[in-house]
Amino acid sequence: DIVFDRPELYARYLRLIGASAIPWHHCPGNHDMDFASEPMRCFTTWRRVFGPCHSAFQHGGATFIVLNNVERLPANGATTSGHGYRGGLGARQLAFVHNLLAHVPHDHLVVLSMHIPLVGLEDPHDAAGKTRDAAELLRLLSGRPHTLSLAGHTHTTEHHYLGAEDGFAGPGHHH
Repeated sequence: DIVFDRPELYARYLRLIGASAIPWHHCPGNHDMDFASEPMRCFTTWRRVFGPCHSAFQHGGATFIVLNNVERLPANGATTSGHGYRGGLGARQLAFVHNLLAHVPHDHLVVLSMHIPLVGLEDPHDAAGKTRDAAELLRLLSGRPHTLSLAGHTHTTEHHYLGAEDGFAGPGHHH
């Protein structure tokens, strides 16, 4: 949610953060979509300005995976809360994570960054507030002792420790 439905502000935003001389890795949010376009093209402006909606990089012995888990619904679709999007990764991004992890040592820290949380307390049944295929992602991370997911959609601070009942088969929990 970088510019709250105002993609024309991206250039100004990039100039401002560029002054920090710190590298930034962005993941798109529900307020970064092109709502006037069809669902399959709703991140066209994002891709033009920022590049791919999902990516990965390594820094300091950790692997960071940036994902886009905002899925735009068709014009006549809405979640139970009336939102025109839901949380989800889809087969393409899950394959990306699977292929990437094949090259990452099991004892590395793996940090996931996405907009919509994997699970949420705000309304656990609302498809716009959780990631529908979170269990599949957690299965990919299973067996890794150091994993963490970060999300910002709800503007709250929640800590979840996800285990086998959520799809993460340990060791320990996915934080």
